[in-house]
Amino acid sequence: MAGVPGNTNNLKHGHARDGRVSSEYKAWDSMKNRCLNPNAPNFKYYGARGIKVCKRWLTSFDNFIADMGARPSSEHSLDRRKNHLGYSPGNCRWATPVEQQGNTRNNVRLTHKGRTMILTDWAHEVGLTVDALWNRLNVTKWSVERALTEPARNKLPQLLVLVQNAGYPNVNAFLKANSISPATFYKLASGKGLRPATRARLSSLLGVEV
Repeated sequence: MAGVPGNTNNLKHGHARDGRVSSEYKAWDSMKNRCLNPNAPNFKYYGARGIKVCKRWLTSFDNFIADMGARPSSEHSLDRRKNHLGYSPGNCRWATPVEQQGNTRNNVRLTHKGRTMILTDWAHEVGLTVDALWNRLNVTKWSVERALTEPARNKLPQLLVLVQNAGYPNVNAFLKANSISPATFYKLASGKGLRPATRARLSSLLGVEV
């Protein structure tokens, strides 16, 4: 099958030659390794954080290259536009190091209770979207402590992010694929009236405790 690691026989023309694979194939293979392999050195920054590869790319290099195209230059690497989302056509680009540093939100470091992490990692840990945490700090001018500790009144935005990270294009697709009623999903968003067993199942499907 095209795109299966270790099998380059069916790769599109130009991506396997004389026993070597292209930089695009290496980028695709490395993407999967850091998201799926617990033994990968950088798994803790990707797979362990719930960063996933979309179903379209997971087993098909041909789909990946059809969506991404050729790498423009040796300076470009695979980049996610939004660090809290997974690898998918709508969230990925080939970008230079300068372009990757352009999103200042990715470089903001916050210190709380003796721990320092970038803003995107804090947002993931406390159950907020990156935009919500950014707005707390820069629009409403909350202190770091308040921004990180005050619970979100509505979990729906964060749940939408988790659904996308799990590889589903939208909530309806997630509900249909897993036979979950809309009422159950919105109970989860409101934090009320959900049975522990149901919450545990949803946590398992989304890859994080919700």
